Parts: sequence; structure tokens; C-alpha cells
Amino acid sequence: MSTLKRLLRKSDRLVVGLNSGTSMDGVDACLVRFTGGRGVSGIRLLSFRSFPFMPGVRRAILKICDPDFQKLDETMRLSYALGEYFAQAATRIVEESGHSLSQLDLVGSHGQTIRHLPRKKRSLSHSVRATLQIGELAVIANRTGVITVGDFRASDVAAGGEGAPLTPYCHHFLFAHRGKDIAVVNIGGIANVTFLPAGCSPKQILAYDTGPGNMVVDYLAGKLFGKSFDCDGKIALSGTVSPKLLNYLLRDPYYRRRPPKSTGREKYDQIFCERLIEKSKSLGLAPKDMIATSSELTVKTIAQAIKALSRTERIILCGGGALNLYFRKRLSEELEPKELVTSEKFDIPVKGMEPLCFAILANETINGKRTGLPNVTGAKTETILGKICLP
Repeated sequence: MSTLKRLLRKSDRLVVGLNSGTSMDGVDACLVRFTGGRGVSGIRLLSFRSFPFMPGVRRAILKICDPDFQKLDETMRLSYALGEYFAQAATRIVEESGHSLSQLDLVGSHGQTIRHLPRKKRSLSHSVRATLQIGELAVIANRTGVITVGDFRASDVAAGGEGAPLTPYCHHFLFAHRGKDIAVVNIGGIANVTFLPAGCSPKQILAYDTGPGNMVVDYLAGKLFGKSFDCDGKIALSGTVSPKLLNYLLRDPYYRRRPPKSTGREKYDQIFCERLIEKSKSLGLAPKDMIATSSELTVKTIAQAIKALSRTERIILCGGGALNLYFRKRLSEELEPKELVTSEKFDIPVKGMEPLCFAILANETINGKRTGLPNVTGAKTETILGKICLP
């Protein structure tokens, strides 16, 4: 406990943020300096890097994400193995930035989501939601010798929330503007949007998952073209959107549901993608047209969410999908004349946003700040997100 007490007294903190998103391609890591102690007055992103998984890791993760996979032993071992990957990423980002682990104060790790079940279901005598992220925190804390915060969704779910999205508090921390309505759009495997009305407090934020980001396109790129993703959106740009297929996809009631709402791989899984392929073939679509139409689904569901709040003046894109030129082109066309920029305008790499957010959340957990927002997740109360693991 003396380590935790020393950390609470520090006015400057060096923090690593870690994340492996729904694309499951590796660990994104950033090194951040916070100043001002418990009343954070400054934040500086010192370094960001992506550490790709070794061959076979993504397949192993996808395997246990399958709802039909019930081998608990394999899931448990993978959690500890991924903990090693996260610990290695934390160590490397620190050392490659010219620092040592002895200078590091804190690690914040989201881990790897395996299952996210935001709809309530009866279990024993209770109606519950559930979520599971792996990448054992104790392994990270043990290997780095540093206090580690993670499992951020659990307390919100315990308070009756959906546990996602997690990052709106951080978007407010980084981008809220006194005179402009802002929308922050993160396009990872799943896309989500955070609305920040001019001069708003965290309690006035509206945020939710809009639908698929890269997830469906990634599957189709692998299945139809043998590629892990559609690099720069080149396949989509070469294809033609099918109005019939797009309208079929947009009939999903999720897109008309009022927030709070969140979704994940449980919805846009292999079964969903194979049905999409089957429907596309029945319409006589070429593979590149399937990619174009699936990409357009991402664009339309994001644009639909932003258009619902017509006053939004600036849209900030982040996440790996912000590198997809099809998404950028079509969102710009759909949302004109609104200003469309990426987080790099604010010196934050597009793939660095999520690890940066988990560094912020971890630091605020140590500060005792309640960063779980009922207005976003539907929880009954504000919560302190994350569990603290001592080395």
C-alpha cells in the first residue's frame, strides 16, 4: 500500500496506456505525462506505438470469442499469455522513449474484449448484463513492477450500465470546446460517436456505438481477398455500393434503437458476415461490391447518428478506420459542410486515441474520479472505473 500512497502524493505522473481493440491485430501503447497530481492540469503524449501480435495470436483470440467455444482452460491460459504481451508492450514503449521502468508510475490496460453482453438476461434469480476482457492485470503489474489499473467496464455493468462506450469522459477531457459542438468518432472494429455540446459537462455527453466499424470489412477482406483488412479503403473505392444490399443491412432494429446502446463482435460475427456474403451472391454482387457496400454501412450509420444532432460543427475521427480513405471520403460527402478532421490535428495519432484514453482513465481511477457516465451507459450511478492491481 505504500506504493499507492507514494503515487497519490506525486504531482507529476508517467503513465502507460494499453489497448487491444476489436480488430485484434496487436497492442497499441502510449506513454503519457500528467501534471497537477489529483487535480490534473496538464497532459502530454510522449510516445505512441503499435506492437503487432505474433502469427496465430489473432486466430487464438477469435477462436475463444466464438459463443460456441466453451473450453474454459484455454481461455484462462490465453488471458495470462496476453498479459505477457501487454507487459512487453508497456516495457518497450517506456524503454524506447528513453525512460526506465523505475520511472514509470502507472499502467492502464483495457485488455482484450472476448465477450460483451449488453442486453439483460436472466441468470439464477437475477437479470444481468456481462462483459469479459482478458490480459491478466497481475501479470502486467508483476512484470513491470508498476501499479496497474484495468477491467474498466466491470463497475459500470455492476451499477446497471452497459459498460460501453468507455472513452466519452476522455473525449470531453481532450476536446470539449466552449463555443463549438463537437462529435468524436472512433472507428475501430466497432464505431462509436461522442457528442460534446458547446460548454458541456461530462453529465451532458451523449455517446453510443453506431454499428460496425472495420469489423465486417476486415472479415470480408480476409474471406474474399486473402487480406487482413482493406488497406486505405482501396477495395471499397474500386467497388460499387449495392442499394438493395445496403437497405437490407440498414433494416436492423439496432440502428433505430435509442441510446444508451453498445454492440460488439457478438452481433457482427462470422455468422453475420457469412449471411451477408450469401445475400450478396443472391444479388449477383462482385466481391469488391460486397466490400464497398459493407463500408457504406459503416459510413451511413455514423452519418445518421451525427445528422440527428444537426448543430455539430466539427467531427474528429480517430481509430484505425480513420486511415480508411473510403470512410474519410464518404463521411466528408455525407456531412458537408461540417468540418471533418482526424485526431492528428491535435497531435494524437488516430490509433493512439484509445490507449491514451486508458492512460487517462487509469490516472483518474487513482485520483478517485468517477468517470463512468450514467448518461452514456445507462448505469444507475456514476462509478469509478477500473480495478487496481498492486505489483
